[in-house]
Amino acid sequence: MLVLIVGIFYSWIAYGKARQKNRSPIRWALIAAATFLGTQILVAGSIGFVFGFGEENWGWSDNLFENHQIHITIVSLLACAFANWLALRPLNKISKESFTEPPLPPKFEQNTEK
Repeated sequence: MLVLIVGIFYSWIAYGKARQKNRSPIRWALIAAATFLGTQILVAGSIGFVFGFGEENWGWSDNLFENHQIHITIVSLLACAFANWLALRPLNKISKESFTEPPLPPKFEQNTEK
């Protein structure tokens, strides 16, 4: 449940930052949510692979995952925080007035005398 709340929080932060910077808030909220979910899947898959490899090759306990559930959750949340920080960095760099008006075109005088 905590992981779901943190994922919604990252999407909410991205939505608010994008609205402040006049960017697409829905797109940035989806980017934050996809980053969060992708990092969760990557971390869970990596830890599962290491635990499975350890069980098969080094004789680790079968209930290793249940014994270290809180540690896995903390590691995955820290990885998600870092990934979302990286994903949302462009929003921090964009100023509110990021586009200036182009200069006026040059004026040339028409010389009708030859």
